[in-house]
Amino acid sequence: DIDDAAFDEGFASANNAATGMQSLTVASNWYLNAWVKLQLDYERTTFDGGAPEGEDRPTENLVGGRAQILF
Repeated sequence: DIDDAAFDEGFASANNAATGMQSLTVASNWYLNAWVKLQLDYERTTFDGGAPEGEDRPTENLVGGRAQILF
C-alpha cells in the first residue's frame, strides 16, 4: 500500500500510479540430483488504481523458470 502523502504532496499521480497492490507467488523446486536443481515460479499481481479515470491497472501474471548446476 502506497502512503497517501505521496499523492497528496504531488510526488505521484493517482491517475498514473497504483495506490496499492497484492501479489501471490507459488514456487516449485525439483532437485534432479546433488548437482542439478530446476525451479518453476508463478506470480500474480493485482493493482489498486494506476489506470486513467480511476480504474485498476490490469492484472499481471508471470511464469519464470530456472535451471541451476552445482549450487
